[in-house]
Amino acid sequence: MVGVVANHLTEKPVGGFLGVDVFFVLSGFLITSLLLREHEKAGRISLVDFYRRRVKRILPLAALVLIATVAIAPGLFNAARADSVGVDAVWAAFFAANWHFAAVGSDYFAAAGPVSPLQHYWSLSVEEQFYVVWPVVMIVAAAVLGRVSRRALVTGLAIVMTVIVVASFWYAVQATQATPASAYFSTFTRSWELGVGALIALLHGVVPRGFARRIPRQLVGAASWLGLAGIIASFLLVTEDAGVPGPWSATAVGATALVIVAGSRSDAPVPVVLANPVARYLGDISYSLYLWHFPVFIFAATLLGAGTAATVVTSIAVALVLSVGSHHLVEKPVMTSPWLQPSRSRSAQKARWAAWRASTGRTAKPVGLSLLALATCALIGVAAVAPRATDEAPVVPLAQSEPTTAGTSAPSTTPAVDAIQAQIRTALAATSWPVLDPTIDSILDGTRAGTSLARCGADDDTRLPMSECTWGSEGAGTTVALVGDSVAMRYLDTLVDIAEKPSTDWQLTALARFGCSFVDISLADEAGRTAECDRHNRTVAASLAETRPDIVIVANTWVERVHSDTDAEVTSAEWAAGTASFASAIAEAGSRVVALTPPPAGANLQECYTPRSAPQSCITRTSEAWLTAAAATRSAFDGISGAVVDSRPLFCLQNVCPAFIGTTPVKDDAVHMTPAYAHVIAGALLELLLEADVPTGRTASP
Repeated sequence: MVGVVANHLTEKPVGGFLGVDVFFVLSGFLITSLLLREHEKAGRISLVDFYRRRVKRILPLAALVLIATVAIAPGLFNAARADSVGVDAVWAAFFAANWHFAAVGSDYFAAAGPVSPLQHYWSLSVEEQFYVVWPVVMIVAAAVLGRVSRRALVTGLAIVMTVIVVASFWYAVQATQATPASAYFSTFTRSWELGVGALIALLHGVVPRGFARRIPRQLVGAASWLGLAGIIASFLLVTEDAGVPGPWSATAVGATALVIVAGSRSDAPVPVVLANPVARYLGDISYSLYLWHFPVFIFAATLLGAGTAATVVTSIAVALVLSVGSHHLVEKPVMTSPWLQPSRSRSAQKARWAAWRASTGRTAKPVGLSLLALATCALIGVAAVAPRATDEAPVVPLAQSEPTTAGTSAPSTTPAVDAIQAQIRTALAATSWPVLDPTIDSILDGTRAGTSLARCGADDDTRLPMSECTWGSEGAGTTVALVGDSVAMRYLDTLVDIAEKPSTDWQLTALARFGCSFVDISLADEAGRTAECDRHNRTVAASLAETRPDIVIVANTWVERVHSDTDAEVTSAEWAAGTASFASAIAEAGSRVVALTPPPAGANLQECYTPRSAPQSCITRTSEAWLTAAAATRSAFDGISGAVVDSRPLFCLQNVCPAFIGTTPVKDDAVHMTPAYAHVIAGALLELLLEADVPTGRTASP
């Protein structure tokens, strides 16, 4: 669990998340070994006893963390995010969190949202789903083969588990390539990891006295160190986009298997890093630490800022205090209590409870005092690294060379843009949230797919026909096509307003599609849209070459991308070449191509806006990545009949960008405009298009 916690808190080591894979292997080995031992001693496996033990071990602390997280969320999160945590808790309570988060991860807009403080419950759900099936398989096998011999039973189970492991691993590799977001959380792609642990336990039972006994002691010791080195290497080298859980989780799984095999021989030397008192105690509190660390980290990041030293130190301190306390005051007392234990008489049960209360009471006081001391030390450490308060509001630096038309005789050619720039300046200076319309909570309620126009960009049966995705007069003097991904679809509200102005002579057709950037590169997609997007882009490019609209507006999301075939990151030069490939072909057919830059990515409103935050918490600067992508796009248009329209004046003042402008929230996540703001900027965007010599047929001011 140390690798998982470190990765969550600091993103180091890069493969620390593979600690969950290590846990799956260990769990499969331990649970299967216990069930085999039960069958050997009692001649049967009791499903009731198994689930009774699981409930006592898993449920009390899991429920406590869920309740605490749901209770705290409304005080730190906005209403929409707090409600979302409540929904997550329901899924987690029924051990179905992995399927819930898989669905959220494959949803285009939800995937861009903030991380749930309960997301780590996905692994607990996978484990419990596996143990709904595997003990039943063992019981059925025991009924069929147990009468023959124990060896026949274990051999039969080993064959079954081998098939499960091979099938699950094969599916994991396929699913990770096709839909990595959902594959990461799937029980079917993770079963092989639990199965490897179970298979080791079964093979240990097939070979008399254990197969590790047949290996020289020195080799077993070397295997232990080699396995430990393999786990560490996987933590240091395997990245999230390398292919997890298939195939690269196999590095951690295989290394863990070596450690288990070596550890099954009692006389084998054990690496000191695994056999010292600190390691053993961390193992004891690992379940508690795993459950507490993630909500503590998310809450600390909300209060103190993501990635700060104060957040890391606070998270470690609070998580340790809660973990130690929960282990000694919840886990151990519940496990030793008579709860769920069968009893022959009521009096005997009462006697058990009385003895338990007496025993628990003797340990509660010293544990409580120890926790108080630990909490005091933790608070001192947090205070040492906490950011110092200041009486002044954060200052947003602005250059003194801000252009203005004040005092000049020539009227501005972009009055709508000037008005927005003035509103941005006011928003950047705000020290409290104004009354916004729509309210931030109303736009963060989970329905962020935009207006009804969004159906024009759908990738399923809800997509509207072309006739319903065309606006303006049929005999317009200028035909316009919009292509691109979700950014284009958010600009659609703005462009429809422009097309329907009486002074604009446009016929606008929407050809954009959510998740499909209009660039001649096959891009990897976590939701599995790669092939569909490639087909869509080729079809649209061919259609544009044939219909030859007067103007083709391209708007894409600018985020880090990887090639679908190599998983290599798309470089700026490759992005420029992919953009130029489509743009030049369209321009050669006779259309004027206009690249409309996306809004500069900023703070995610779902995270930075909280009941305790000020507007400055959501102010951001245009990133270097955005500026690099803009330069690549401009280079792509060299020598092409077209223009690049810089949208920054609609969102930022000298590259400093607020979360609201006027009384309207700008975005509902880090990238996408709110529909309300899309309507606000219609006049200003029309002015920017006119400055770029894009024909509109305008006869009067917008």
